[in-house]
Amino acid sequence: MSGVMCTESDFQVEPEEKARKLARLLGYRGTSDNDVLETLLKASARSLIRLQNHVASQQEEGDPLQFLFRPVIEQDVFKDTIITQSPERILKSFDSLRLPIMLGTVCSEGVLAFVENKNNLSKYNKHVSWLVPRFMEIRDEIERKTIGDQIKQFYLGNQDIGSDTTNETCNLMTDLTFSVMSNLSSELIAKYQPNVKQYCYLFSFIGRCNITKTVLNVKNVDGAAHTDDIFNLFGTKVLPHVLPDSDEY
Repeated sequence: MSGVMCTESDFQVEPEEKARKLARLLGYRGTSDNDVLETLLKASARSLIRLQNHVASQQEEGDPLQFLFRPVIEQDVFKDTIITQSPERILKSFDSLRLPIMLGTVCSEGVLAFVENKNNLSKYNKHVSWLVPRFMEIRDEIERKTIGDQIKQFYLGNQDIGSDTTNETCNLMTDLTFSVMSNLSSELIAKYQPNVKQYCYLFSFIGRCNITKTVLNVKNVDGAAHTDDIFNLFGTKVLPHVLPDSDEY
């Protein structure tokens, strides 16, 4: 499904420092990490949610979808640790996995990022370095700008990112947010995990169960939008009733 994570770029950026920043925003003025933890545990969920956007690192400033507190790669020193290596390293550990997996994307995943950034899309024309995926691990700002210009040119030609180029912008956001990482995960599984039964899909069906664009009020975008695959695969009570002889069924 959308949101596959297979590189360290999908994991927490500066996790300890983010926690300290959040504790300071909550009023803590000490230097003890134990007290930082205590401060965060005592804070209300409302306060944590309200303040979390103030702890973004410079590296995350231009992320189309900002998830500031994400999974972390843990130190392998406790019995209850879960992820102790990067997902990429786990997937590249040859023939180490057995569970079957289904993953995929829809053809217009970028609708979500388009809506999330609808008031800030013009900033991507000014800060083209934001278009460089983090998994490329390019730090030099001049190089990032050069590559960002090339990415923008590839998707939009000489046009600008924005509401006047909705489909082109959504195509860019589709690859920048979900599709590239999902495809990379699928390729790594196919290459390094010969005993994993994998079903990888690209969902592009358009029918009455595709309600995401209606909910987000973005109807002038081509293709199936983020989560439309879930609605069609599993259904929900909010969907219209479909008959057995319909395309949707």
